Amino acid sequence: MLSSKIIAAVEIIQALEPILDKKEGTRNLKLRSLNSSLLSVMCTEPLHIILRALKNLTKYKWIGRNSGGYYLIIHPEDVSLYDLYKILHGGIPLGDVADGLNKNYRDIHQWIKMEKTEDRLMNILENELRQIKLSDMIINNLVILKK
Repeated sequence: MLSSKIIAAVEIIQALEPILDKKEGTRNLKLRSLNSSLLSVMCTEPLHIILRALKNLTKYKWIGRNSGGYYLIIHPEDVSLYDLYKILHGGIPLGDVADGLNKNYRDIHQWIKMEKTEDRLMNILENELRQIKLSDMIINNLVILKK
């Protein structure tokens, strides 16, 4: 179910999860800026998949880039798995019955039932994916800075 791009994106977000500054109670982004070489070592997916995920995450401003590398902009607890599917795949890649219904098949009862079933499944899946936050998928690797 999870594509290589989704897995790479989750691993990138986990690697870039900022360090929590105990004194300030805020995220200290400068302490968690990583370049693509280091990210490729921290992630399990191949480099070309990681680079594609980095490109999309940067394009949609989920991550930023500076001279030190990439850093996280979004808060994983505010973003759902459905949101990630939207930016990486344009939505949920589930079936293509509706796409295959040309004018010759639109009146065939069997195809109409399949299309309705596919729509129901898509709605159920979308609702479930909206409930899963990225923070639920990553290992909490926050380091508390003592000041």
